[in-house]
Amino acid sequence: MDSSPELKRKLGIAVLWVAGLNFAYFGVEFTMALKLGSVSLLADSIDLLEDVAINILIFLALGWSLHARAVTGKVLAFLICITVLTRSGWPDIILGVTIIALNVFAAKEVWQIAHLEHLEARALAGKLDEEDLLD
Repeated sequence: MDSSPELKRKLGIAVLWVAGLNFAYFGVEFTMALKLGSVSLLADSIDLLEDVAINILIFLALGWSLHARAVTGKVLAFLICITVLTRSGWPDIILGVTIIALNVFAAKEVWQIAHLEHLEARALAGKLDEEDLLD
């Protein structure tokens, strides 16, 4: 990226405008969320506040060294991935897969214990064959 002072100044102005507009709309949406009692609008307004924070961080990073900006860019990319992940269905999918895995594990244990109890019952009844012991 060209790091001329004029380009940084113009970019800084644009980023601050975006941050200001996001903050203004945050105020509108937050106020309406409270008036309407809408949790969905409240959550969306908080998302706008997050956008404001990211834009302010970008504005501040314009004055940093190239290395510091590169690190900041990577951190922001990570944060964006985290927020996208939490807004998507991934947490539900991960939780669902975890629950399925636990159920499969539990079913396997129940099956094994039931099989052992079956063998014990056959042994007590004197009906245990050599073939049963191989299972």
